[in-house]
Amino acid sequence: MAAATGMGAGLGNMLSGLMTNRQAKKLSELSTDEWKQRRDFQEYETPQAYKDYRDLLGLKARQEMPGAQAMREDIAQTQAATLSGTRQLAQGAEGMAGVLAAAQNRKSALRQLGIAASQYQAQAEQNYINAVGQGAQYEDRAYEYNQWLPWQMKQDEVMGMRNYGNQLTTQGWDQMMGASTQGANLFAQQEWYNNMMGQGQQPTPSAPQTPALQMGAPPMGWGQVYNPMTGQYETKSWFSQ
Repeated sequence: MAAATGMGAGLGNMLSGLMTNRQAKKLSELSTDEWKQRRDFQEYETPQAYKDYRDLLGLKARQEMPGAQAMREDIAQTQAATLSGTRQLAQGAEGMAGVLAAAQNRKSALRQLGIAASQYQAQAEQNYINAVGQGAQYEDRAYEYNQWLPWQMKQDEVMGMRNYGNQLTTQGWDQMMGASTQGANLFAQQEWYNNMMGQGQQPTPSAPQTPALQMGAPPMGWGQVYNPMTGQYETKSWFSQ
């Protein structure tokens, strides 16, 4: 009965181990994204405040310096007013000199505006580059949390299931082998007993011993003689008979 119970328990553990290993194999074949869906894994997201900050700097890097267009219009209006006044107040060489001076002033003003706009553009682009660089930490964190961590968690789960399945299989095998050995021993004992009983062999009782034999052999020339008066054996010399 105990052997049968051990065989049943061992077989159950072996089957459970095989099923666990099969489930581990199926789990190992899942992609990381499929595993995350099954485990309802919540992904890490880059902070929205950083996204807004980066996008704002990117927009500034693509735009020209604020007020540049208004400054160009002011320069143009200033030149037009200068040329108009010069024509009214001066003629000939003086008028020509005024026109040239107005053109030179306009050119100089536009040059200064261009320099300021270029400096602004370069600084805006650098600010955007710095913001993108700051975002590398969020990208690293997102990769670590959304890709590497779930992959590692899946591998750990698969390894845990395999170890548990192998443990059940080994335990079941040991139980079955132990029960088989126990059953074989019991069968051998029963077979021996049946053979002995079938042959009718009984233990041979030892012959009753006389008191003298129980005490040891008598000396040479002496022997055991039955005394009918006392009903006992007595040790006497054979020569006295």
